[in-house]
Amino acid sequence: MATNLTFVAVAAFTFTAEGYAYVAGNDVPIVRKSKELNVIPLLMIQNTTATGFSKELAGNVLSSPTYRRNLVASLVNLANQIGYGGISVDLEFIPPPQREDFNAFLRELKEAMGNLILHVNVHAKTEDIPTNPIIGAYDYKTIGEIADIVAVMTIDYGYPGGPPDPVAPLWWIALVVRYSITLIPREKLQIGLPLYGHDKVVSTNQYRALSVLDAQNLAISTGAVIQYDTAARSPWFRYWKGTEEHIVWFEDIRSYIEKYRLIDLYQLYGATYWQLSLKAPQNWAYLDKVDVIKL
Repeated sequence: MATNLTFVAVAAFTFTAEGYAYVAGNDVPIVRKSKELNVIPLLMIQNTTATGFSKELAGNVLSSPTYRRNLVASLVNLANQIGYGGISVDLEFIPPPQREDFNAFLRELKEAMGNLILHVNVHAKTEDIPTNPIIGAYDYKTIGEIADIVAVMTIDYGYPGGPPDPVAPLWWIALVVRYSITLIPREKLQIGLPLYGHDKVVSTNQYRALSVLDAQNLAISTGAVIQYDTAARSPWFRYWKGTEEHIVWFEDIRSYIEKYRLIDLYQLYGATYWQLSLKAPQNWAYLDKVDVIKL
């Protein structure tokens, strides 16, 4: 796997209500091992609390110049102290009124980082809706000017709690890419690839996430026939648990190859994966057999 990776983002950091970044786990072994494998470690900062992503935490810190300075200074200090090659910003559900504050934070962070790489993750969109609570705070053009790399999270089209839909349908990713490259230089742009699927109860939309390998094994254990949606370029299957109907959308080597072809077609910087602990052996076996350019 490591031979096909340029970066690994270590999702172990969040920040306080005053903007001080801190590590929530032991990241040192990952940083050390990634360097041994010639993979650049990135410090991933997220606006997470015990209950998940917090729009309040992001909004309050970004709207305060003082708290923004605290966040910038503590991030750069941690990155240099631990030995990261860059910082990956993954702030989600930022309140739309903080759109310009987020831009200001990225400018301030980039200025303070020196030679470190600034990698920014943004929710996928096909048009700019500044008031939208999920995508509104992401100013693609400005972010593309500031960041070294921009990763558009082309995952969860079929979202947790929603109806059974493909996780990352190719037609949707293509629309996102076509919009994104009008604002973000394509040589900076990455798309997100899921290493997971969704198992959803049809009647309630209750769901669980499972790795690609676990999804394939579930189809085998339940005797389900795997279908392939030609529009989404994604596999799926139906199974029953008693009287409860389930639909599972996931990825396989066919769907990954289609997405890699899209990257080549639009000459993008590459892909990101969420997340590496989820087993997707077909993907890595395929990449071992093709020419992968590590930039």
